[in-house]
Amino acid sequence: MGEHHCDIDFTPVGPKNRYEDTWYHYGCDAAYYGGGDQDASSSSEEEPEPKPHIGVVSLVHLLRLVVTDTSFLSHIDAPALQELQTHGSIEDVLPFISTSHCVLTHLTLFKCSTSPLRILAILKDTPKLVHLALDFLGPAEETAELVSALTVRTDADGPIYGPCLSSLSWGDRNDTIDRHAFVDMVESRCTVQVGCQRLRFVGVYLGRVRMKGAGLRLKALAGTGLEVVIMNAKKGKRLMEGWRQGGIGGFS
Repeated sequence: MGEHHCDIDFTPVGPKNRYEDTWYHYGCDAAYYGGGDQDASSSSEEEPEPKPHIGVVSLVHLLRLVVTDTSFLSHIDAPALQELQTHGSIEDVLPFISTSHCVLTHLTLFKCSTSPLRILAILKDTPKLVHLALDFLGPAEETAELVSALTVRTDADGPIYGPCLSSLSWGDRNDTIDRHAFVDMVESRCTVQVGCQRLRFVGVYLGRVRMKGAGLRLKALAGTGLEVVIMNAKKGKRLMEGWRQGGIGGFS
């Protein structure tokens, strides 16, 4: 018989015990008869065991959520949610945002290796986002696609992703990012005149390859009012791991 489990840790806050700030850990390990793994010795007349059904729970006061398995998002509705942090797959994030009709302002995608198109679709659906922390594990060509899409071009007809973005943290632990292209993107968001908020903070957390000349260009943008943090190797990795608990690049 299959096993299905869901562990939820509620942290009520405030005088009315509203679940506004909560860490969820959701695990699912299920095996069902009647599929490809059915025991060959079982009778063909046996009825397959029905899959357990998990309904949708409405969490109307939830403001902040951390999920280690985003499949959990398909089982909740959180219309007041403002801050979301995910670990790994983000397949269920966009449908959750669409059905919950929540207005996210803070988004952290930790250890994310999905396609750039999926990330951009989420950004297109979260126009009020002010803080984005992205720990992207994709190859260099996909990293370049993301950086290019986030670059603000006043002469282009395409959408501006993250028009309200004022804080950007980027994890590049595998050193796949084109350093100068990244600085070009940041600069485009620091000098933009219309249609987009100016960046006020940028954090870059790298592997072993230093930014060198690109780093000097990035720090020179401090004259526009930009706060810059550049971290390499172990220190940068520790900061990214700290996104789980908050701090730079995580929930503030």
